[in-house]
Amino acid sequence: MVGTGKLHFIGVYIATTLGATTGFTLLFLFGKFLGKEFMLNSKFTFFKYDDILKAEQWVQKYGSWLVLSNRFLPGIRSVISLTAGFSNLSTHTVLLFSLLSASVWNLIIIYLGYSLGNNWFIVQNKISHILSQYSKVLLFAGGIVLLVYIAIKFKKYVAKN
Repeated sequence: MVGTGKLHFIGVYIATTLGATTGFTLLFLFGKFLGKEFMLNSKFTFFKYDDILKAEQWVQKYGSWLVLSNRFLPGIRSVISLTAGFSNLSTHTVLLFSLLSASVWNLIIIYLGYSLGNNWFIVQNKISHILSQYSKVLLFAGGIVLLVYIAIKFKKYVAKN
Protein backbone atom coordinates (compact mmCIF):
# COMPACT_ATOMS: atom_id res chain seq x y z
CA MET A 1 0.00 0.00 0.00
CA VAL A 2 2.91 2.33 0.72
CA GLY A 3 4.60 1.44 -2.57
CA THR A 4 1.46 2.19 -4.54
CA GLY A 5 0.98 5.52 -2.77
CA LYS A 6 -2.24 4.57 -0.99
CA LEU A 7 -0.63 4.90 2.45
CA HIS A 8 2.14 7.21 3.63
CA PHE A 9 5.48 5.61 4.58
CA ILE A 10 5.96 7.54 7.86
CA GLY A 11 2.37 6.97 9.02
CA VAL A 12 2.57 3.23 8.42
CA TYR A 13 6.01 3.08 10.04
CA ILE A 14 4.89 4.88 13.20
CA ALA A 15 1.63 2.92 13.48
CA THR A 16 3.24 -0.49 13.02
CA THR A 17 6.13 0.29 15.35
CA LEU A 18 3.83 1.54 18.10
CA GLY A 19 1.51 -1.42 17.59
CA ALA A 20 4.33 -3.95 17.74
CA THR A 21 5.84 -2.31 20.81
CA THR A 22 2.46 -2.11 22.54
CA GLY A 23 1.77 -5.78 21.86
CA PHE A 24 5.17 -6.80 23.15
CA THR A 25 4.73 -4.60 26.23
CA LEU A 26 1.32 -6.07 27.07
CA LEU A 27 2.64 -9.61 26.91
CA PHE A 28 5.71 -8.58 28.91
CA LEU A 29 3.45 -7.11 31.61
CA PHE A 30 1.26 -10.24 31.65
CA GLY A 31 4.38 -12.29 32.26
CA LYS A 32 5.65 -9.86 34.87
CA PHE A 33 2.43 -9.65 36.89
CA LEU A 34 0.98 -13.14 36.40
CA GLY A 35 4.32 -14.90 36.77
CA LYS A 36 5.93 -18.06 35.59
CA GLU A 37 3.67 -20.41 37.54
CA PHE A 38 0.55 -19.00 35.91
CA MET A 39 2.09 -19.38 32.46
CA LEU A 40 3.20 -22.95 33.12
CA ASN A 41 0.04 -24.16 34.88
CA SER A 42 -2.78 -22.16 33.35
CA LYS A 43 -5.26 -23.72 30.98
CA PHE A 44 -5.57 -20.23 29.41
CA THR A 45 -2.03 -20.10 28.07
CA PHE A 46 -1.46 -20.75 24.38
CA PHE A 47 2.12 -21.89 24.83
CA LYS A 48 3.54 -25.32 25.44
CA TYR A 49 5.25 -25.97 28.74
CA ASP A 50 8.52 -26.88 27.00
CA ASP A 51 8.45 -23.73 24.87
CA ILE A 52 8.18 -21.54 27.95
CA LEU A 53 11.06 -23.34 29.65
CA LYS A 54 13.22 -23.11 26.52
CA ALA A 55 12.47 -19.40 26.16
CA GLU A 56 13.33 -18.89 29.82
CA GLN A 57 16.72 -20.53 29.25
CA TRP A 58 17.33 -18.20 26.32
CA VAL A 59 16.35 -15.15 28.36
CA GLN A 60 18.67 -16.26 31.17
CA LYS A 61 21.49 -16.82 28.69
CA TYR A 62 21.07 -13.73 26.48
CA GLY A 63 19.09 -11.36 28.72
CA SER A 64 17.81 -8.15 27.20
CA TRP A 65 19.76 -8.81 24.01
CA LEU A 66 17.22 -11.50 23.19
CA VAL A 67 14.51 -8.84 23.38
CA LEU A 68 16.51 -6.66 20.98
CA SER A 69 16.66 -9.49 18.43
CA ASN A 70 13.13 -10.67 19.21
CA ARG A 71 11.48 -9.15 16.11
CA PHE A 72 13.80 -11.20 13.92
CA LEU A 73 12.83 -14.50 15.57
CA PRO A 74 9.52 -15.48 13.98
CA GLY A 75 7.28 -17.90 15.78
CA ILE A 76 8.65 -17.29 19.25
CA ARG A 77 8.14 -13.54 19.74
CA SER A 78 5.19 -13.87 22.07
CA VAL A 79 6.65 -16.51 24.32
CA ILE A 80 9.85 -14.46 24.62
CA SER A 81 7.92 -11.36 25.66
CA LEU A 82 6.02 -13.31 28.33
CA THR A 83 9.18 -15.01 29.53
CA ALA A 84 11.05 -11.70 29.67
CA GLY A 85 8.27 -10.50 31.98
CA PHE A 86 8.79 -13.17 34.61
CA SER A 87 12.58 -13.29 34.23
CA ASN A 88 13.31 -10.11 36.21
CA LEU A 89 14.70 -8.17 33.27
CA SER A 90 14.76 -4.40 33.60
CA THR A 91 11.40 -3.05 32.43
CA HIS A 92 12.93 0.12 30.98
CA THR A 93 15.60 -1.80 29.06
CA VAL A 94 13.07 -4.32 27.76
CA LEU A 95 10.73 -1.59 26.55
CA LEU A 96 13.56 0.33 24.89
CA PHE A 97 14.95 -2.79 23.20
CA SER A 98 11.47 -3.81 22.10
CA LEU A 99 10.95 -0.39 20.53
CA LEU A 100 14.35 -0.52 18.78
CA SER A 101 13.74 -4.05 17.50
CA ALA A 102 10.28 -3.17 16.16
CA SER A 103 11.65 0.03 14.62
CA VAL A 104 14.34 -1.74 12.65
CA TRP A 105 12.10 -4.65 11.64
CA ASN A 106 9.27 -2.41 10.46
CA LEU A 107 11.65 -0.15 8.56
CA ILE A 108 12.99 -3.15 6.65
CA ILE A 109 9.58 -4.68 5.94
CA ILE A 110 7.91 -1.42 4.92
CA TYR A 111 10.84 -0.44 2.74
CA LEU A 112 10.73 -3.83 0.98
CA GLY A 113 6.99 -3.41 0.46
CA TYR A 114 7.55 0.12 -0.80
CA SER A 115 10.20 -1.09 -3.26
CA LEU A 116 7.97 -3.90 -4.43
CA GLY A 117 5.04 -1.52 -4.92
CA ASN A 118 7.14 0.93 -6.91
CA ASN A 119 8.35 -1.85 -9.16
CA TRP A 120 5.18 -3.92 -9.21
CA PHE A 121 4.78 -4.06 -12.98
CA ILE A 122 8.41 -5.13 -13.47
CA VAL A 123 8.06 -7.82 -10.78
CA GLN A 124 4.71 -8.94 -12.18
CA ASN A 125 6.16 -9.31 -15.69
CA LYS A 126 9.21 -11.24 -14.45
CA ILE A 127 7.12 -13.58 -12.31
CA SER A 128 4.71 -14.12 -15.20
CA HIS A 129 7.64 -15.03 -17.47
CA ILE A 130 9.14 -17.39 -14.85
CA LEU A 131 5.80 -19.12 -14.28
CA SER A 132 5.28 -19.47 -18.01
CA GLN A 133 8.67 -21.16 -18.42
CA TYR A 134 7.99 -23.32 -15.36
CA SER A 135 4.68 -24.46 -16.88
CA LYS A 136 6.40 -25.42 -20.12
CA VAL A 137 9.06 -27.43 -18.29
CA LEU A 138 6.43 -29.11 -16.12
CA LEU A 139 4.31 -29.97 -19.17
CA PHE A 140 7.36 -31.37 -20.99
CA ALA A 141 8.40 -33.45 -17.94
CA GLY A 142 4.84 -34.72 -17.57
CA GLY A 143 4.83 -35.73 -21.23
CA ILE A 144 8.08 -37.65 -20.80
CA VAL A 145 6.71 -39.46 -17.73
CA LEU A 146 3.54 -40.34 -19.65
CA LEU A 147 5.55 -41.67 -22.63
CA VAL A 148 7.77 -43.77 -20.33
CA TYR A 149 4.67 -45.13 -18.60
CA ILE A 150 3.04 -46.04 -21.93
CA ALA A 151 6.29 -47.65 -23.17
CA ILE A 152 6.57 -49.78 -20.02
CA LYS A 153 2.93 -50.88 -20.27
CA PHE A 154 3.36 -51.64 -23.98
CA LYS A 155 6.53 -53.66 -23.32
CA LYS A 156 4.73 -55.70 -20.63
CA TYR A 157 1.78 -56.23 -22.97
CA VAL A 158 4.03 -57.44 -25.80
CA ALA A 159 6.00 -59.72 -23.45
CA LYS A 160 2.78 -61.23 -22.09
CA ASN A 161 1.32 -61.99 -25.54
